[in-house]
Amino acid sequence: MAQRRGRLISHHEVKGFYIPLEGLRRIIESGATGARAYMGVHNDEAKLVIVGTTHNAVQGTEDDMLPGTANPGLIYDFTRPCPRACGYNSPLNDLPPLSADNI
Repeated sequence: MAQRRGRLISHHEVKGFYIPLEGLRRIIESGATGARAYMGVHNDEAKLVIVGTTHNAVQGTEDDMLPGTANPGLIYDFTRPCPRACGYNSPLNDLPPLSADNI
């Protein structure tokens, strides 16, 4: 089980993220053709933020939809780290952390 620091789980102990479907619906309804997730840490808490993307036919890429850009969109921070937001009995919680040796 993850070591708790007060109410937070250290970002080193996070195994995954709970992603509510309502948040994903908002991305789909924004006109996005895809989504991209970015991992980070804020105040030692693991974060997963998600942005919509649109296809850039000129470059052949999927471009982020971000506030204040030519491809406007929102940055969604609606996920919650697992453990704590997810079931503790999932066998996926027992997987070793990803590293260059096991991917």
